[in-house]
Amino acid sequence: MREMPGTQVMSRNKALIRYTYADLPRGGEVRIATADSASLAAVREFLLAQRGDHRAGH
Repeated sequence: MREMPGTQVMSRNKALIRYTYADLPRGGEVRIATADSASLAAVREFLLAQRGDHRAGH
């Protein structure tokens, strides 16, 4: 198991990141929001790695 890119910054800046969950008809969505540029870059890095690991389209 590897450490996912971006998670160190996301953990360190957790007070600057907001997660919002909403039910959808066929599942749900999680919105991740931040005004902090370093946190935003880390979230993007994390999501890109997740998409690659799960072979999701871009």
